[in-house]
Amino acid sequence: MNRHKFRDSKYSKNAKFISFLEKHDLECKYFYEGEMVCYSANCKRVKVINFIFNSRNINLLGEGSSFYKKYRTLRSEFRKVMGLLNECQFKDICPGFIIIPSKKTFKGNSINKTKETSFGFKVEKVNIESPEWIKNMERKYGIKYILKTKEGYLIGPEEIFFPLVRNLLKKEEIKTYTEIGAGSGELSHYILRKRKDTLLNINEISPHLKGHLKKYFSNFKDRVNYFLKDANKINFPKSNVIFCGIFYGELPELLDKKGKQIINALGNKGLLIIQSAMPENLFSLIILDPRIFPQIKYWPWYKKSYDLNLKFRFVKNIYLRGEILTLASQDKKIIDDTLNNISYKDLDIKNGN
Repeated sequence: MNRHKFRDSKYSKNAKFISFLEKHDLECKYFYEGEMVCYSANCKRVKVINFIFNSRNINLLGEGSSFYKKYRTLRSEFRKVMGLLNECQFKDICPGFIIIPSKKTFKGNSINKTKETSFGFKVEKVNIESPEWIKNMERKYGIKYILKTKEGYLIGPEEIFFPLVRNLLKKEEIKTYTEIGAGSGELSHYILRKRKDTLLNINEISPHLKGHLKKYFSNFKDRVNYFLKDANKINFPKSNVIFCGIFYGELPELLDKKGKQIINALGNKGLLIIQSAMPENLFSLIILDPRIFPQIKYWPWYKKSYDLNLKFRFVKNIYLRGEILTLASQDKKIIDDTLNNISYKDLDIKNGN
């Protein structure tokens, strides 16, 4: 992504934009701009913009674990300023921002420590009326089910995991997988179908999906262990690979509460694969990998336990099929082997301090 000075851009002359900055006491000096292919918008190319906002209010996002909820509120307001009606609407521009503390900060009002969790979706079978990107996954990977939110949005399996799984399945020594936030269960089901000696640990918190998952995996009873509750409340079993596709805002808490268990479960050769961010929403990634913008650690809510680099010797962020994946391991070879012959790009926002 290319870096641009904010003061030289058209955005510095946008009254609504400037009003947003003034309202929240934010400063913007530069932004990153690039392009991505939006697969959920029929492979349309869209411009991605990440504005770097500096906050002079050290408590802008609160003092406790609710910081991501406050961030999402600000992001929704910002997207309206940029002309987007909701998070799932793509036009020619897909804007987002990373918000980090200024070196000069003052004390502000904190917000209540609350947690927001939503399970308002149901399982639907893939059919002739499903979007083309869903039907394409059906053809390529044999998926059968998708999720539909109460707002009517469709959520398919995380396609970015599947190419990596194909490489992992070639390694005979890798047999035990754990999927955190399994959703409709398509990734785990694919692994079980493709290799008969694999074992799956399936985690999902949504009460709407428990019955579906047990029915869907009924033919693999001897090869599946269920952990159908909050991932922060499970004891992580020994695994060769752990996939994590939960909501971005829940990733820091998971690493804080279960980081040591995850490290022990994977051992010296295991691999953690996280769907860590979207190109237009890098805030969650910066929290997990503060090497990119070290100032993120100045927030009062930031914990060292969020930092993957303090848990794993090797951490790699890649751009693949319109999303960001983070791979972490004590063993560089397992990361390299997993990415072999896959057309990915290294995330190119570096040294953003």
